[in-house]
Parts: sequence; C-alpha cells; structure tokens
Amino acid sequence: MGGLPPRAGRARPFPPPAPLESRAAAAALVVAVAVACSGGGFTGSSSGSTCGSRVVKIAAGFPLTGADAPLGLPAAHGAQYAVESKACVAGYKLAFQAYDDASPATGAHDPSTGVANVEKLLADPQVLGLVGPLDSNVARAELPTANVNNLAMISPSNTDECLTQALPYCAVPPAQLRPSGTNDYFRLAADNTLQGPAAADFVTDTLKVPAVAVVSDNETLGRGVADSFSRELRARGGRVVLRQDFDWRQDNDYASFFQLAKQQGAAAVFAGMTSQTHAGTVRAAMKGVLAVPFVGPDGIVDAQSVKDAGANADGMYGLVTVGDATQSADPAVKAVVARYRKRFPDPADLSAFTFPSYDAAALLIDAIGRAFSAAGGFPTRKQVVAAVAATKGFKGTTGTFSFTPDGDATEPTFSVWKVSGGTWVFATQFPEPRKTP
Repeated sequence: MGGLPPRAGRARPFPPPAPLESRAAAAALVVAVAVACSGGGFTGSSSGSTCGSRVVKIAAGFPLTGADAPLGLPAAHGAQYAVESKACVAGYKLAFQAYDDASPATGAHDPSTGVANVEKLLADPQVLGLVGPLDSNVARAELPTANVNNLAMISPSNTDECLTQALPYCAVPPAQLRPSGTNDYFRLAADNTLQGPAAADFVTDTLKVPAVAVVSDNETLGRGVADSFSRELRARGGRVVLRQDFDWRQDNDYASFFQLAKQQGAAAVFAGMTSQTHAGTVRAAMKGVLAVPFVGPDGIVDAQSVKDAGANADGMYGLVTVGDATQSADPAVKAVVARYRKRFPDPADLSAFTFPSYDAAALLIDAIGRAFSAAGGFPTRKQVVAAVAATKGFKGTTGTFSFTPDGDATEPTFSVWKVSGGTWVFATQFPEPRKTP
C-alpha cells in the first residue's frame, strides 16, 4: 500500500484486550514451559502413562513485550495451552518454547529479531516446528532461513497475499522467500485476496442485498479488495450500481457519490478502505443521504473507524480474517474455551489470535505424530513439513483446515463484526472456500 505504514498482516483484536501495563513477568511464564503428561484438549490427549522422558519442543514466535504484546502474548498462551492439553506425542513429552520477536529498542515487532529467534531455535534439535509469527513482515524476514532448514512455520494471523502468491504487484515473490524450492510455510488466517469475495458472500447470503455501491481508497490493497468484491458480487447475481476509487489524501465529495448511489438503487456500500485511509469518514458522509449498511475489510474494524464515523457508526460491518472460537456453538469448542479461560483467567489473555494459535499448535502436533509414524521413529524437520502439507480436514476450534501447495488454508473462516451502540460486536462467522482459478 503506497504511502501507508506497512500492514501488520493481522486482523483486529476482539474482544478488546485489557489495558497493557507491565507484562514482562507474564511473558516470562510462557518461555520454556515443560508440560506434564496430563490434561485433555480439543484434538485429543495422550495419557500420562504413554509419555516418556524424551522431549519434543513446539516453538512459538510472537511479540511478548512492548506495544504488540496485547496481541502477541495471548497468541502465545493459545499455543502454549494446546501443548499443555496434548501433553505428549508418540511417547515423547511435549515442551513449549516461546520467543519474543519484539525489538528491545523500539518495543514493536521486529523482523531482524524474528530471524535471530529462528536461528536460535534451529540450533535445538528437539524443536520440530514454529507457531507464528503474528506479523506478515516478520514472516517475510524469517521465511528464507526457516526454508533452507526445513522448519515448518504455521502462522495464525498473517494476511499478506505476497507471502504465498506470485502476484504482479508483489515486491518480493514467494519463490524468493523459499530458496530450497519447496514450501515450509502455512497459515490459518485468510489472505487479503479472499477479503473481497468473503464480503460479497456476506452481503449476498446474510444481508440479502442485491445492489451495492463500491468505493476504494485507490491503494493497491483497497482497490484490489474492491475489485474482487465486485467480481464475486456479480458472480453471485448481484449488481454493482456505482464504482469509484477516491484518493483518500484529498478532500473528496463523498456526499455526491452517495446521492448518485441512492438514485441508482444501492442497498449497501462496500468500501475497500481501512481506518488509516479514513473509512469512517466515508461512512459519516452517508448520514442523511444514504441509510444503508456499510461493509469493509479487516482494516476498518477498530476504534478509529467508529470515532471517525461519529453519529453514523452504527450499521458498519467489518470482516476479520480468522474465526472466533468464543462464539462457537460446538460443545467441544465451548469446552476448550472454558478450560482455556480457567487456565488463563485474565481478560487480557484473550485476543483474536488466541484460538487460531491454539489450532496452529494442535495441527502441528498432529502432523508431528503422523511424521513419527511415517518415519518409524524421531522424524526429521523435513518429514514434519511434509506431514503438515499433507493435512486434510483438521478440525480446529476456529475452522477446519487443509492447505494449498503454497501453504494457504483452503477454506479459512471469516468472522464478521458490526457496530451497534457505538461498539463493535460479533455478528456471524463462516468458512470461505478458496476458488480454483
């Protein structure tokens, strides 16, 4: 996105975390946790009698301190809880090792710190895979080192499409991130190319809206999301009644656009924008002109959009690129959520990525078990990568997961949030199948 700060490549944290004060001590609790052979989990657990003294380690890389800790620390806790719940695999005791990828100097997630962490964990032969990272730019930096060393990486949150897809606008193609020529990177979150189609499916299936006016901020991502929304809406039998790309840096006459959209019969507005490109201001301009739902991608789901929309904030919908286990009706998922909350009772220990991280760790453990069976003993990291790649229909708390050859989830879950009473609240969630080109 030219002119904008780099996208974090993650969704927004809902429910909002508690205010962050000093959590260095809490971060220390998730580092180097050896897990006793007990407990249960959504993916099943091994009985204590089958755990030996030998150890397999699951690593995690997240920002555990600094500005990003409200997202990173709960994500690490999710992965940790999956390890605790499973306890052991193929007779080996499971242990959890968390690495902080926040820069001590800046307090923000840091690609160079992430690479240094990968180099450290690669030196430990007991580590068979990595859950993380949280941010796409950290993943981009870590991938080459992890790839040449056959380290399986499963991110719960990365959305940058260029990590896996060779698109014309990608500054660094995926092949350049994979010097070995094979893939070792996987993600559970939906990438950005699915945000538009998912929004169109939501508008069609849930809002039951046949005619939509579409705007974008004229950035690469925003325009692309708006275009893919328009294509999917038309494929579903809907109509794009009006379409315009606005330079968000300029003073724009949005009211005139909405007046024309009303004349054309628009029953909703889709905005390929973010809070940084003033999506909330666009929503505010609809007041008194066009009283219809306003839908956008994950970049609008934050407090800034609500503030900018002012008195017209209610009626905004935003899609988040991961499922929300806390909203599941599945009794087994509800049980996992309840046990997690008992284990980590602080409200700040729950974010949008807690249970996607739980699922990433549980899936990795499942793959390691299959790799043990295929190898007839302790597997190589390359064998673990192959087992992750071969995953089909793994049922997690936030969705059911299989992967494309490039590492994308074939049917990731989107959750939808809406503004009601000036606050973002959960609306619904659904899987979005990845269509074959």
